[in-house]
Amino acid sequence: MTDKTQDTGKIVGGKPAIARYAPMALIAVVAIVGAFALRDYISFDALRDNREALIAFRDSNFALTVLGFVFCYVLIVTFSLPGASIATLTGGFLFGTFLGAAINVSAATIGATFIFLAARMGLGDKLKARMEASDGLVAKIKKGLDENQWSMLFFIRLVPAVPFFVANLIPAFLGVPIQRFVISTFLGIIPGSLVYSSVGAGLGEVFARGETPNLGIIFEPHILLPILGLCALSLLPVVIKAVTGKKGNFEMKHIKTDILVIGAGSGGLSVAAGAAQMGANVVLLEGHKMGGDCLNYGCVPSKALIATGKAAYAQKHSVQFGVSDASGTVDYAAAKDHVHDVIATIAPVDSQERFEGFGINVIREFGRFISPTEVQAGDKIIKARRIVIATGSSPLVPPIPGLANVPYETNETLFDLREVPEHLLIIGGGPIGMEMAQAHIRMGCKVTVIEGAKALGKDDPELAEVVLSSLRDEGVEIAEDALAAEVRGKAGAIEVETKDGRVFRGSHLLMAVGRKANTDKLDLEAGGVKPSRNGITVDDNLRTNNRRVYAIGDVAGGLQFTHVAGYHAGVIIRSMLFGLPSKAKTTHIPWATYTDPELSQVGLTEAEAKKKHGSALEVVRFHYSHNDRAIAERKTKGFIKVMVVKGRPVGASIVGYQAGELINLWALALANNMKMSQIAAMVAPYPTIGEINKRAAGAYFSPRLFESDLVKRVVGFVQRYVP
Repeated sequence: MTDKTQDTGKIVGGKPAIARYAPMALIAVVAIVGAFALRDYISFDALRDNREALIAFRDSNFALTVLGFVFCYVLIVTFSLPGASIATLTGGFLFGTFLGAAINVSAATIGATFIFLAARMGLGDKLKARMEASDGLVAKIKKGLDENQWSMLFFIRLVPAVPFFVANLIPAFLGVPIQRFVISTFLGIIPGSLVYSSVGAGLGEVFARGETPNLGIIFEPHILLPILGLCALSLLPVVIKAVTGKKGNFEMKHIKTDILVIGAGSGGLSVAAGAAQMGANVVLLEGHKMGGDCLNYGCVPSKALIATGKAAYAQKHSVQFGVSDASGTVDYAAAKDHVHDVIATIAPVDSQERFEGFGINVIREFGRFISPTEVQAGDKIIKARRIVIATGSSPLVPPIPGLANVPYETNETLFDLREVPEHLLIIGGGPIGMEMAQAHIRMGCKVTVIEGAKALGKDDPELAEVVLSSLRDEGVEIAEDALAAEVRGKAGAIEVETKDGRVFRGSHLLMAVGRKANTDKLDLEAGGVKPSRNGITVDDNLRTNNRRVYAIGDVAGGLQFTHVAGYHAGVIIRSMLFGLPSKAKTTHIPWATYTDPELSQVGLTEAEAKKKHGSALEVVRFHYSHNDRAIAERKTKGFIKVMVVKGRPVGASIVGYQAGELINLWALALANNMKMSQIAAMVAPYPTIGEINKRAAGAYFSPRLFESDLVKRVVGFVQRYVP
């Protein structure tokens, strides 16, 4: 998840609660009052007693009669008032079978649309957002309904047993588009309206005989069976899909667009929103959850769980601030509720409704290439001038012997786990593994990290050791050079044996060994797109060998970070929309590991800088222990080091409190080729952690100013001879 583009001024959260619920509240109140107050006025007896007056008024004021009837019918339907069947009969009585049916259908559709809009405004959007964010059975039901909306809509309209007001509410709560609702309502109620209008047209003879019309006629076999036949016909596409296992190729719809984006994660949403708001015609495909991995399984839930761990740790270690230590007991299930509440709070920013509001055609299907310029998604074939693959990545689960027979978690399942692990085994000592290790040790679990090489091995080892030492001090067991050879056991009793014979035992297992690009469903060969070992082969412009196809984010095979996907989106928008040269760079891309202390990096590490620049490299350092705010906060563990060549930073490494925030300045410096003098010229407020950056820049100039004989001679000369 990322900040997709500048918003257009709309309030993301929607209308105030009072405004959202007021229409439904009004409808409910009027319906309740009307059920008691109007039942004697909208009845067969009232129609019989006033039939001559109605006919006389119709004959002298036909147009006014039609308008008045439509107005009354719309009110009855909108407010779910009693007497809809009587009103339909009246339409047939006043205007005949076919004209009466047409007027009845039109008025009923208008009223149904009003209640549909009120319901969607009040609860529909919120319920749909929750269904979007859900998983498991709810997600499958939602997907099935989305795939078969037309069949579902016609079915509930045609089945006589479904009350009319219920058939108006269900589509609103399921997020059915208004155009689809209106069309299905208008067409779906025609058979029933014709039946009742026909009965109404014959009321004259019924009145003459002193009889009451048979309102249950629609349930008589010669009427009911044809309508049920229509119901069965409406479900035919669903049956064919179920029997053949196909997505309805027999009703394939063709769409042409400027830009097709496959994947609604960070990169895909950024491209789609930016392109649409700048005038391009955009189609967006997403077969799983809007917001992708970061919102639902990665950055957002992990940071929420880390926050729980921090809160518990702070309670246990508050005595140094003059506050008594507390137990810091964590309710693991409640912590997961906190995680999902955070996801739900952010989800509207990534929602289908928001992006449809930008004019984007959002299709909730996976896409696969069927030609170099065409992608099939469900029952649709999209032909696009430019195609963007932004399908992201998923957890890599290596084929360790025995693993398939043992229950294990990944980042896609961990945040749904409700039972607290007694002893969590984590295979993989990268950022995900270490973040979750610290979060769980702070929530009261035992934790063992099993790493085949070196933990945090992609970071500067000097800084990584500060983090690893802190985790060990908190009780995390970190086993390095421990390549998993076999996994065995059962739920609650799992063993991991390494190649050197060590055995680690625990209750739960988390696999955190890395990521793999999501390309399996794309059929890249059909699209003429060349894959790579880590995803898809792209050039500096993020184009594939098929010049019409771009790949961004994790699937492009480079750095796998949410902010990289967002950066890639900006690169290709410049190229796709404006035809301007635009290349992706990595030298200014920062990353952070959100342990405590945090670890961050941008540009070259010290080792990389030495290898590239040799003796031209200067490394400057500054320790947190010399920062007054860090001292006040008791956050003095850590330091910064900046790699400098010819007065310009080429890399920065930070370990310590808020390292992920401090690295931003150095990313800015590298992106703009700034000098150390420009960093040193910055004035930072005192006392702040941010002063560490300025002090690091100052450390670069200190020997040049304070240890220079030339500077001292110049100062001496000025003081002696300049008045």
